[in-house]
Order: sequence, then structure tokens, then C-alpha cells
Amino acid sequence: MWRAMKRAKLNPPQLKDACSVTEMAMLLGISRQRLYQLQNSGVFPYPVYCIYTKRPFYSKALQTLCLEIKRSGIGLNGRPTLFYRPRKSSPSKDKSQKDQRVNEITEILKHLGMNTDYDSVQDAIKKMHPKGLPPEYDDSLLIRDLLQHFYRTK
Repeated sequence: MWRAMKRAKLNPPQLKDACSVTEMAMLLGISRQRLYQLQNSGVFPYPVYCIYTKRPFYSKALQTLCLEIKRSGIGLNGRPTLFYRPRKSSPSKDKSQKDQRVNEITEILKHLGMNTDYDSVQDAIKKMHPKGLPPEYDDSLLIRDLLQHFYRTK
């Protein structure tokens, strides 16, 4: 069973020869602040510094070491460290994506000759679908329904 698990390891991500602290944090799936906290507590190694630019970076060997620490959960200090799974999405991101969708649909309606703005499109969507849009409802159906709604209300 253990051999099968070893064979089933995922391929490591493509590593650069050198990456910044921000890129290392993104690779690990944690924030820069959390990376610095874990460095100070001895879990992750400190980055090396370029003698010319004095900027910190992680070499390929350090990147591999950090990814192995994250995978195993055992830090450089020998202590176990728990890493939480990253959050799937935050409500603010979902809201901004919906706002972007309404903006795009408003622009499409303007190109089709409708005199609409963002608020009127958003109100019309709320009137037509008070419980929210069904998942299978794509933009073309929504635009069709909005055109019919605005022609009826003229």
C-alpha cells in the first residue's frame, strides 16, 4: 500500500531557478505574512539574498525544501506543523464576479440599442429571478429575457 502511495505522488510544480518571497508564499498556498511567521518560528528556511540587489529570493533547492516541509508537515525545527486547506472562495469575490457579469450584460444591451444602465439591469434581473439565477442559465438566455423585459416596460 505504501509503495502505491509513493508512486501516486503528484508531479511537483515547475520550479524557477529563483523566485521571490511572494511567489514562494503563493506556491505554498499561504500568505507572505504567514510565511514570515513560519520562518521566524523555524518551520521554513529563510531566503537567500542577492549580493547585488539585496533582494531576498528562494533558490530551486530552497523551493523544493519548502514544498517538502509543507507536504510532510514537519518543519526544519523538527516539530510538526499543521497547514489548513486554502479557502475555496470568499463572498466578496463572488459578488465582484456577479457585478462584472452585470456590467458585461449592460454593455451588450447598450450595443444592441437599449438605453440601459447597471442599476436598471440589476433591478430587472432581481425582478425576473428573485431567488437568483439557475446554474444552467447562461448569458444568452439572460440577455434574451432582459430584452423582452425592457421592450415590455417601454
